[in-house]
This record gives sequence, structure tokens and C-alpha cells, in this order.
Amino acid sequence: MSYSVRDKTSAALGVFFLTLSGSLYLFFRNHLFGAPTWPSMVQELTRNEWGRFVLYTLPDLFWVTAFLFFTELGTYTSALSKRLFQWSIPLFGVVQEIGQYVDFLDGTFDIADVLGYLVVPIIYQTLKIWTHEK
Repeated sequence: MSYSVRDKTSAALGVFFLTLSGSLYLFFRNHLFGAPTWPSMVQELTRNEWGRFVLYTLPDLFWVTAFLFFTELGTYTSALSKRLFQWSIPLFGVVQEIGQYVDFLDGTFDIADVLGYLVVPIIYQTLKIWTHEK
């Protein structure tokens, strides 16, 4: 089976962003395996807004970006179904954040997450339009 350059590029970028996101979670966040690998760096990062953005928001945005690249590998019946599928995870993230805001779900509401979930797919699809990709 032969794969196009576009498919290989989408797969490679998806793996890159997924690895980047997973690395940020694994090394700098509390998780099932215990405390962060570098707690002193985490403490340093949480002292300013940019550090908190890198620590808490950026991994989610990288994950959404990876999802968007992986959706390019699917087969869709129409362009509309592809766009709806691409928006499924970002909109789920927005709903989750709103649930946190109204205390329906556990977690900490962050407006940067909401904006990121909306802006990343818009940038992605705008770049696809500008490069004339379908």
C-alpha cells in the first residue's frame, strides 16, 4: 500500500505533537505514576502566567493539534463530515471547561483552555484553506 506525502506528513506531525504533549504531562504534571519528574522546575514554572500556560494549557493545545493532524488520515463521506469530526474534540474540551465553570465537573476552569480549544482548529483550518488543501 502506498501512502501520499501529505498522509506521511500528517502522521509525522500528529506523532510529534502527541509526543510533545505526552512529554509535558509525563515530566511536569501529577499523574498516575506519581509526582512530576522535575518538581523544582514545576515550582519555578507556576510562579508566572507564561509558566502556568506552558504547564497547564499548552499540553492540551498540542494534543488537540495532534488530533487534527490524525483526522487527515481518515476517509470521510464529505468535507462537512470531516470538519464536524475535526471539531468534535475541541468542542468537547469547551463543554468540559464550561462544566468546570458551573461546578458540574471537577477541575479548574481556565479561559485560556477555552480560547485554545476554539483558536487551534480555526488556525489549522485557515492554514489548510490558504494552502489550498482539501
